[in-house]
Amino acid sequence: MSPAVALAELTTPGTPAPGWVPAPAICKVVEMDLRPGGALTTQISEDGAAFAPHLDACFLELVEERRRGNCVERVVVATARRYVISPEVLGGLGSSVDDVRDHFSSTSLVAVAARAIRELGELRARADEQGERLATMTLESQLLFASVEARNAFAKELSETVARLVVKYHDAKAPAGRMFRLVVGAYPSPGRHDSAGPVDAPV
Repeated sequence: MSPAVALAELTTPGTPAPGWVPAPAICKVVEMDLRPGGALTTQISEDGAAFAPHLDACFLELVEERRRGNCVERVVVATARRYVISPEVLGGLGSSVDDVRDHFSSTSLVAVAARAIRELGELRARADEQGERLATMTLESQLLFASVEARNAFAKELSETVARLVVKYHDAKAPAGRMFRLVVGAYPSPGRHDSAGPVDAPV
C-alpha cells in the first residue's frame, strides 16, 4: 500500500486503522484533521460490532528543537481549530439566566446558550471519565417569515406545541427517570436582511 493510499484511508472517517491496536481488536478513525490543533478521535472494538471511545486527542505543531546532551528536546504547541469558552471565564461580565427578565431579548438567548455550553462541558467530561456516551438531541432548521405577523403566529403555535409535549411526556414520578433541559430559540440568520421587516422588530 502506497503512503498516499494509507494516508487517504486513515483520514477518512469510519475506516479501520490497521496496526494501531493489537489484533484481534479493531481501531476505527472517527475524525483526523492533520493540521496543528486538528482533532484525532478513534474508537476501538473487540468484535468489530460494538465500538467504544479510544483516543480523543489533537495534533501538535513542532516549534523548535533543542539538543540537550544526547537528547533532543522538541517544543510543541497545540493550536486549537475551534474554541468554546465557558461563560464562567468572564466572571461578572458573563450573562446569567437569572439576571435576564426579558425572555424575548437577545440577551436572554445568549444567557441560555451560555448555560448550555457550561453544563454540556461538565456533562461531557463526566461521561468521558465513565466511558459513556452523553445522550443529547439537536434540531436545526431555517425558515423565512413573510411578515412579523407570521413570525408571531409561528412563535405562539410553537410555544403551545412544546408546552403540550412537555405535559404529555414529563413524568415527575418516574423512579429511574433522567431530567433533560429543553431549549428552543431562534434568531435572524447573519447577513440576511429581507423586506419582510426589520430583523430587530419586537415579537
